[in-house]
Amino acid sequence: MLPADAFLYLHEKKLPLILSFPFEEERGHVITGRGLCYIEKIYDSAKVILGRFSPHRTLICVKNNRCCFTNFEAFGKSYSCIMDDIIVDRGKIIAAIPQIMNSYHRRFIRVEPSAKLPVVLYMFSPEYGTMSVTVKDISERGIGFLSPVLISTGQPIVCGIRFPIQGDTFIMSKAAVKYRIDAPSRTPLNIKNGTTEQLHGSLACYGIELFPHAMDENKIRIYIMQRDVEIRRLLQEL
Repeated sequence: MLPADAFLYLHEKKLPLILSFPFEEERGHVITGRGLCYIEKIYDSAKVILGRFSPHRTLICVKNNRCCFTNFEAFGKSYSCIMDDIIVDRGKIIAAIPQIMNSYHRRFIRVEPSAKLPVVLYMFSPEYGTMSVTVKDISERGIGFLSPVLISTGQPIVCGIRFPIQGDTFIMSKAAVKYRIDAPSRTPLNIKNGTTEQLHGSLACYGIELFPHAMDENKIRIYIMQRDVEIRRLLQEL
């Protein structure tokens, strides 16, 4: 299916697009915000006018970034695309319909924890013993984090996760390392005695899949719902 056909379908059925965009929660800590909008008009199957933003501050964030990640439902399937070259005019967005869209398979909401109230992941390393890293993002069934320690993909592990809910909540979960992406950095983390130090070198970005007990999965879900509400409130206050 062509992107133009999908956008025409969304317009005719009055279905929303979900926009995702980065914004700064506090200085140096960027998180992902989400909002809804609707296609109000299509020009020559090439351009769209987007309006009815919810929350309304979504428009400001998209304007500041000049592009956004978009996902939507069309003809019973989920798709995603990137919209760039955005023009904001009188509370509306004018944008070209993307030439490429992809199937969207993510089932769970993913949030970035607060810098002040982080989520901490604990794992065992043959070299360092028990190590801890700050979670970059989390969903009900997955965690993303940065680490200088080499971890083999596909490797089954048992991990611990500490959440800032109900004072302090700690759970254990079976997990599997799904991917590793090298990410050069001037200030990576060194694992030492269960804490982290800054040193010169390089980090890798890891993604792990979680297989928690049903009771623990519910605790993860509660945290994500609370954090998602908090992020929405932050957007309202921008």
